[in-house]
Amino acid sequence: MIDINGHAWESKKEFEDYKEYLIPKLHEILDKGYSVDWDFSSNWVKITKYVGKHKAPDSICSNMRFFAEIKVFRTPSTYGIKNGKISKMGIKLRPTYPNMIFNIEHQTIYFNYDRGKEINDLKKDKIAKKMYNDIIEVFN
Repeated sequence: MIDINGHAWESKKEFEDYKEYLIPKLHEILDKGYSVDWDFSSNWVKITKYVGKHKAPDSICSNMRFFAEIKVFRTPSTYGIKNGKISKMGIKLRPTYPNMIFNIEHQTIYFNYDRGKEINDLKKDKIAKKMYNDIIEVFN
């Protein structure tokens, strides 16, 4: 085992192989109009879609973003979504006010999967559903 910035990998080769797999996937999701944030040493990826004014179930905000966090592996697993490479994923709608301290009460959760489906409200929002489909297409 080796430690890279606090994340354990079986070997340096495993880590290098993962980067080789993931970087083209990140470019592919960027080409679909999303922003990405990846700590190069982990298998967690954050994907964001800014949507501006958007009606959430309980409010309308003029500066909103859909935010997804995924834990993605190089190989499929029985723990993955549709037995694929994503073992954890959350899709949320959050306001992005300048200088706002984030409060969990200000978000709407559309999808949450942690080695098994927990929340699936994607039918309630077409942008959340498209984000899910795009992520599955690219990473799973």
